[in-house]
Amino acid sequence: MAHDSSLATLLIVHLAEDKWIFEVKTPLYGLDQSLRAYREEKTGKSLEFTAGSKEYKELLVDYIKAGFDITAESEPEAEQERVVLPVKPTLGSGRIKLDDHQTVVAFEIKNMPEDFDSLKIRLPYMSQNEAQFNIVRLIEEDRATRYILSASNNFETEDIGFFQSD
Repeated sequence: MAHDSSLATLLIVHLAEDKWIFEVKTPLYGLDQSLRAYREEKTGKSLEFTAGSKEYKELLVDYIKAGFDITAESEPEAEQERVVLPVKPTLGSGRIKLDDHQTVVAFEIKNMPEDFDSLKIRLPYMSQNEAQFNIVRLIEEDRATRYILSASNNFETEDIGFFQSD
Protein backbone atom coordinates (compact mmCIF):
# COMPACT_ATOMS: atom_id res chain seq x y z
CA MET A 1 0.00 0.00 0.00
CA ALA A 2 2.76 2.48 0.87
CA HIS A 3 4.38 1.92 -2.53
CA ASP A 4 1.28 2.74 -4.62
CA SER A 5 1.91 6.25 -5.96
CA SER A 6 -1.86 6.69 -6.51
CA LEU A 7 -2.60 6.36 -2.80
CA ALA A 8 -2.01 8.87 -0.01
CA THR A 9 -2.94 8.82 3.64
CA LEU A 10 -3.88 12.19 5.12
CA LEU A 11 -4.23 12.43 8.89
CA ILE A 12 -6.03 15.11 10.90
CA VAL A 13 -5.13 14.41 14.52
CA HIS A 14 -6.39 16.10 17.68
CA LEU A 15 -3.48 15.58 20.09
CA ALA A 16 -4.52 17.78 23.02
CA GLU A 17 -6.96 20.55 23.86
CA ASP A 18 -5.52 23.07 21.39
CA LYS A 19 -2.94 20.91 19.57
CA TRP A 20 -3.78 19.58 16.10
CA ILE A 21 -1.59 18.15 13.36
CA PHE A 22 -2.05 17.40 9.67
CA GLU A 23 0.13 14.73 8.10
CA VAL A 24 0.50 13.57 4.50
CA LYS A 25 2.00 10.13 3.87
CA THR A 26 2.58 9.12 0.26
CA PRO A 27 5.28 7.78 -2.06
CA LEU A 28 7.51 10.55 -3.39
CA TYR A 29 6.81 9.76 -7.06
CA GLY A 30 3.13 10.76 -7.01
CA LEU A 31 3.80 13.80 -4.87
CA ASP A 32 6.68 14.84 -7.12
CA GLN A 33 4.52 14.56 -10.27
CA SER A 34 1.81 16.64 -8.64
CA LEU A 35 4.34 19.20 -7.43
CA ARG A 36 5.71 19.55 -10.96
CA ALA A 37 2.19 20.12 -12.36
CA TYR A 38 1.46 22.64 -9.57
CA ARG A 39 4.66 24.58 -10.29
CA GLU A 40 3.97 24.68 -14.02
CA GLU A 41 0.35 25.80 -13.49
CA LYS A 42 1.37 28.46 -10.95
CA THR A 43 4.41 29.92 -12.74
CA GLY A 44 4.34 28.60 -16.29
CA LYS A 45 7.78 27.10 -15.63
CA SER A 46 8.75 23.47 -15.25
CA LEU A 47 10.23 22.28 -11.98
CA GLU A 48 14.02 22.40 -12.18
CA PHE A 49 14.79 21.68 -8.52
CA THR A 50 16.21 18.43 -7.26
CA ALA A 51 14.09 16.53 -4.75
CA GLY A 52 15.50 17.28 -1.32
CA SER A 53 16.88 20.71 -2.21
CA LYS A 54 15.82 23.73 -0.15
CA GLU A 55 13.83 25.16 -3.09
CA TYR A 56 12.06 21.84 -3.66
CA LYS A 57 11.06 21.60 0.00
CA GLU A 58 9.83 25.22 -0.02
CA LEU A 59 7.66 24.50 -3.06
CA LEU A 60 6.38 21.32 -1.40
CA VAL A 61 5.36 23.29 1.70
CA ASP A 62 3.62 25.86 -0.53
CA TYR A 63 1.79 23.09 -2.41
CA ILE A 64 0.57 21.34 0.76
CA LYS A 65 -0.53 24.62 2.37
CA ALA A 66 -2.32 25.77 -0.81
CA GLY A 67 -4.29 22.50 -1.03
CA PHE A 68 -5.30 22.41 2.65
CA ASP A 69 -9.00 23.25 2.62
CA ILE A 70 -10.99 22.38 5.72
CA THR A 71 -13.80 24.29 7.37
CA ALA A 72 -15.01 23.74 10.92
CA GLU A 73 -18.65 24.66 11.46
CA SER A 74 -20.91 24.86 14.48
CA GLU A 75 -24.65 24.97 14.71
CA PRO A 76 -25.73 27.77 17.06
CA GLU A 77 -27.53 26.49 20.11
CA ALA A 78 -31.13 27.64 20.58
CA GLU A 79 -30.25 30.02 23.41
CA GLN A 80 -27.33 31.58 21.54
CA GLU A 81 -28.01 34.99 20.12
CA ARG A 82 -24.90 35.25 17.98
CA VAL A 83 -24.35 33.38 14.77
CA VAL A 84 -21.39 31.00 14.84
CA LEU A 85 -19.37 31.53 11.69
CA PRO A 86 -17.40 28.80 9.93
CA VAL A 87 -13.68 28.73 10.74
CA LYS A 88 -11.00 27.95 8.12
CA PRO A 89 -7.97 26.52 9.93
CA THR A 90 -4.53 26.97 8.34
CA LEU A 91 -1.25 25.11 8.47
CA GLY A 92 1.59 26.42 10.61
CA SER A 93 5.10 25.12 11.00
CA GLY A 94 5.97 21.63 9.88
CA ARG A 95 8.53 19.02 8.98
CA ILE A 96 9.34 17.04 5.85
CA LYS A 97 10.86 13.57 5.43
CA LEU A 98 11.38 12.74 1.75
CA ASP A 99 11.66 9.07 0.86
CA ASP A 100 10.83 7.15 -2.32
CA HIS A 101 8.71 4.59 -0.46
CA GLN A 102 6.92 6.93 1.92
CA THR A 103 7.34 10.67 2.14
CA VAL A 104 5.90 12.26 5.27
CA VAL A 105 4.96 15.93 5.50
CA ALA A 106 3.50 17.08 8.82
CA PHE A 107 2.20 20.48 9.94
CA GLU A 108 0.64 22.01 12.99
CA ILE A 109 -2.97 23.03 12.32
CA LYS A 110 -3.60 26.62 13.44
CA ASN A 111 -6.88 28.35 14.17
CA MET A 112 -8.89 25.19 14.89
CA PRO A 113 -11.89 26.10 17.04
CA GLU A 114 -12.35 24.51 20.44
CA ASP A 115 -15.83 23.18 19.68
CA PHE A 116 -17.41 22.44 16.32
CA ASP A 117 -20.07 20.12 14.96
CA SER A 118 -18.87 19.38 11.45
CA LEU A 119 -15.72 19.45 9.40
CA LYS A 120 -15.89 20.06 5.66
CA ILE A 121 -12.83 18.56 4.05
CA ARG A 122 -11.42 19.17 0.58
CA LEU A 123 -7.90 17.84 0.10
CA PRO A 124 -7.19 17.52 -3.64
CA TYR A 125 -3.55 16.50 -3.36
CA MET A 126 -2.27 14.70 -6.47
CA SER A 127 -5.68 15.11 -8.11
CA GLN A 128 -4.13 15.46 -11.58
CA ASN A 129 -3.69 11.67 -11.35
CA GLU A 130 -7.10 10.27 -12.42
CA ALA A 131 -6.52 7.12 -10.35
CA GLN A 132 -5.62 9.03 -7.15
CA PHE A 133 -7.21 8.05 -3.84
CA ASN A 134 -6.59 10.05 -0.67
CA ILE A 135 -7.54 8.27 2.54
CA VAL A 136 -8.39 10.83 5.20
CA ARG A 137 -8.16 9.59 8.77
CA LEU A 138 -9.56 11.66 11.63
CA ILE A 139 -7.98 10.68 14.94
CA GLU A 140 -8.70 11.69 18.52
CA GLU A 141 -7.35 9.71 21.47
CA ASP A 142 -8.22 6.05 20.79
CA ARG A 143 -10.95 6.81 18.23
CA ALA A 144 -10.58 7.07 14.47
CA THR A 145 -12.70 7.30 11.35
CA ARG A 146 -11.80 7.50 7.70
CA TYR A 147 -13.03 8.82 4.39
CA ILE A 148 -11.84 8.10 0.87
CA LEU A 149 -11.40 11.11 -1.40
CA SER A 150 -11.09 10.71 -5.15
CA ALA A 151 -12.11 12.35 -8.42
CA SER A 152 -15.58 10.79 -8.04
CA ASN A 153 -16.31 12.96 -4.96
CA ASN A 154 -14.16 15.91 -6.06
CA PHE A 155 -11.70 15.05 -3.25
CA GLU A 156 -14.15 16.30 -0.65
CA THR A 157 -16.32 15.03 2.18
CA GLU A 158 -17.99 16.24 5.35
CA ASP A 159 -17.65 14.73 8.79
CA ILE A 160 -20.43 15.45 11.26
CA GLY A 161 -19.85 14.92 14.95
CA PHE A 162 -16.57 13.00 15.15
CA PHE A 163 -14.69 15.76 17.02
CA GLN A 164 -17.74 16.95 18.97
CA SER A 165 -17.18 17.15 22.70
CA ASP A 166 -19.68 15.27 24.82
